[in-house]
Amino acid sequence: MPAYKVLEQKDSSDRWLPSDTSKYPTSTINHPSTTMPPQNTGYLSEFEKGQIVALRKKEISFSEIGELLHHPKSTVQTFHNRFQKRGDPKTLPIPGRPRIITPRTHRHLVRESKKARRQTLSELRNDVVPHASIHTVKRALASANIKKWRARKRALLKDEHAVKRLAWAMEYKNWTKEDFEGVIFSDEYMVEKSKDPKGIWVFRTPEEKWHKDCIHGVTKGPGIKLMVWTCIWGRNKGPLIPIFEKSMDRFVYIGVLEDGLVDVWQEVEDTVGDPIFQQDGAKIHTARDTMAWFAENNIQVMEWPPNSPDLNPIEHCWKRVKEKLHQRFPNIHKTKGGPETVRKCLAEALNQVWTQDIEGEFLEKLWESLPSRVAAVLDARGWYTKY
Repeated sequence: MPAYKVLEQKDSSDRWLPSDTSKYPTSTINHPSTTMPPQNTGYLSEFEKGQIVALRKKEISFSEIGELLHHPKSTVQTFHNRFQKRGDPKTLPIPGRPRIITPRTHRHLVRESKKARRQTLSELRNDVVPHASIHTVKRALASANIKKWRARKRALLKDEHAVKRLAWAMEYKNWTKEDFEGVIFSDEYMVEKSKDPKGIWVFRTPEEKWHKDCIHGVTKGPGIKLMVWTCIWGRNKGPLIPIFEKSMDRFVYIGVLEDGLVDVWQEVEDTVGDPIFQQDGAKIHTARDTMAWFAENNIQVMEWPPNSPDLNPIEHCWKRVKEKLHQRFPNIHKTKGGPETVRKCLAEALNQVWTQDIEGEFLEKLWESLPSRVAAVLDARGWYTKY
């Protein structure tokens, strides 16, 4: 007799059977994986346990019972084997002591960790679960994907900064990458002779920790530095202008613009049309003389929100310049001579890196990220972004 014909018989155990058996044909059932109903993976309810016992009395297979109840075959079979050994369908209590951190305490831990993110683990433990160990608290937080991370460094934002950043993003929220192609992004950057972005790693034994060949000597005081200025637009770049003056005021800045921006502005105007110049809000950038120079040269300046290096794609260029500088010139820190000689060597090396290692493909990716940067500011309501 086919298995499902048995379901039509009535006895005292039929109260455990599914109320609607019409959807289960009496012929052999195929079980293609693409048509199987979703399976539960949690605990069996007392009612489901009774169904399993009743269906096994009807000689229904574990696979078919699992399909009927939407549970894996292994779950059904494990329960029934245990039931046959004990003669009782009830699940025994879990052995061992009760959990120190209950679900309610776990939720409390998560809430308190987010209220004061800079508190120590000890402080959080003492406030919420003083009877638990630090390891237990760490494990509980890890189950919610929370752990201590080093805080990321960003330009400090205040409420008024976030408001201006959000206003800027609202103004450009509908701009495409093509709209941003005519924006000339600019920035200055200070390069120091002795600064290598990578740490120094050496082969040594624990006993050789203080061997002279295993020490990275650091000089006291500021090293010899050189400030440079440049600009980018689309997948293109302007010249890298070294600034040899000891200090940079508005007049030095105007001279840099005359050397580095005028020709770029004309090129963008001829190829893209309607260029806009971007600069940050440094005092020398917004000084009266500087703004008068922009007006005299008919250069439109973008209104830029404060403390927003994450919105300027040129910031990523500086990181690459620094990395490539120490790859191409690994002994740049050993340059001999006085400050002026060293600065000239730095200028030549930086110009070579800028010319040869900052490719159009790299700049194009930065340019294409601009709509995403605007969207990130909108999502963050003017606050910090991943850029």
